[in-house]
Order: sequence, then structure tokens, then C-alpha cells
Amino acid sequence: MNQPHTHSISTEAGHKLTARLFSADCEEVRGLCILAPATGVAQYLYDGFARWLNTQGFHALTFDYEGMGLSVNGCVKDSKSDILSWGKYDCPAILGFVKQQYNDLKLIWIGHSVGGHMIGFMGHNPDIDYRY
Repeated sequence: MNQPHTHSISTEAGHKLTARLFSADCEEVRGLCILAPATGVAQYLYDGFARWLNTQGFHALTFDYEGMGLSVNGCVKDSKSDILSWGKYDCPAILGFVKQQYNDLKLIWIGHSVGGHMIGFMGHNPDIDYRY
């Protein structure tokens, strides 16, 4: 089974996010899918979907927003992050990491619940090729 590679990504707000990249094992990768989570849904719950995307020829990146899951910095009760800060800092940091590392691939943003709304919070973003 394909094990993800863990990455620590810094935001402009000074937070560290934990993201995991599931790499497709094929000759020609079709693109990279960012799986933007719903509120309160830990990234590991998207592992099965990420692995299925790998079988379809896509890399898949999962992540937790600051203050959630693997991206808790200190105590959860001390986190000042909210939906607006996730859209202003977390999602652009994830997108920047992907564009820096995988600029040659099509980028697909797959949002679950609030993860889909993050595109609006980030504003106009021509780096995303497809949105779901």
C-alpha cells in the first residue's frame, strides 16, 4: 500500500500545517488533487479517496487546517484560527507549496464542505486548473 510523504508547511501567520502527499505510481501523472477538508474532519479520513485517486493517475495531497488534527500547534484551546484564517493563510500556503513543488502538473482543488468554500475565501486564484 502506498504510504504518504509528510510535509510541514509554514503559513504567513506563522503556523505549521501538516500535509501528506500520496504519490501516484504510474508513468504519466494526470495531475495533483488537493483534498481540502470539511470543518472538524481529520485528513486521515480522506486516505481511501487519496489512494483511489492514485489508481486513476493523480497525486493527492491531504492536510489539516491550523488547530485541527495533525496541524495542532500547542493546545487546541489556544488556537485562534477560524474559517477566515484558514482561507487567508492555510489554503494559500498549501497551494503555494504544491505550485512550487509540482508546477508542471494540472492542479485540481477538491473541497469537502467548507473546503469547497475556501476557494472564495482565497479570492481569485489562476493557479487552480479545476475546482470540485
